[in-house]
Amino acid sequence: MLIPADDVARIKDERLDAYEIDGCAFWLNWSQEWTSPSRYQADVSDVHKGLCVGVTSLRGVVSQEPHEHGQWTLTTSYYSNGTWVQRPTRVDGVRPDDLAEVLGLILDTFRASRLRQQAARLHRGRMLQALTAAADAYDTAAAGNAKWTAGQTRDRVIEQAIEQDLLDDDEIQEAARVTELTVRNINNQVSRGARRAPLYGDLPMFAARHGLKPASLHVYRSRGKDALPPEDLSLSGTPGWLVDTIEAWKPARGPRTRQARQTSESPS
Repeated sequence: MLIPADDVARIKDERLDAYEIDGCAFWLNWSQEWTSPSRYQADVSDVHKGLCVGVTSLRGVVSQEPHEHGQWTLTTSYYSNGTWVQRPTRVDGVRPDDLAEVLGLILDTFRASRLRQQAARLHRGRMLQALTAAADAYDTAAAGNAKWTAGQTRDRVIEQAIEQDLLDDDEIQEAARVTELTVRNINNQVSRGARRAPLYGDLPMFAARHGLKPASLHVYRSRGKDALPPEDLSLSGTPGWLVDTIEAWKPARGPRTRQARQTSESPS
């Protein structure tokens, strides 16, 4: 963006140490010292002194790159749409004739950052709504395969929230109404690039997959360690199983249902 010529002239004439436009607050130091790697000796830095311009409200990974006129530019790096983007947030050694251009470049960086923050807030709100909707669908799903499918859908939404890095784990856990175990292990999956969530299931999910009530699985557990497969992990006393373990389990003799009892008790 072009900076008004009158503003640039006033900055130079009055040697302003601060300037603001469109919400972007610049600082200017007319006798700032900075260093850069020497072009002639390895492991040696040259000391420079001159006008430096920057914006303190922008944060990022700082790197040094030579300016086209031999000046040194500090840039902020951020991850956007799968690529690392570098935009100037501070320029050291600004020549008077380049001041308007430098201010315009940094202002463009500020505006781009502001747009990204606004988009992130909007996307964050939508992700919270998606997590809540998935949790509602799971809570209202009928027992059995419908419950299991709703649980997998909910966990895939959790996976998306983790991948996009817009929410803290506690926020995901609260919005999706899941245990710490669920969020932690989906997080581990995402970091390892493993297959789609869920990797682990807790006791209610185990029961739902086989059309049982959690109380029925407690009966199985009370019969001994061989009635249920050994848990694959435990977090704060909460058992968890790999999805493959849950899928492979076949109850040898499950708790008798009311229909089974009526059938066995009816006269032949």
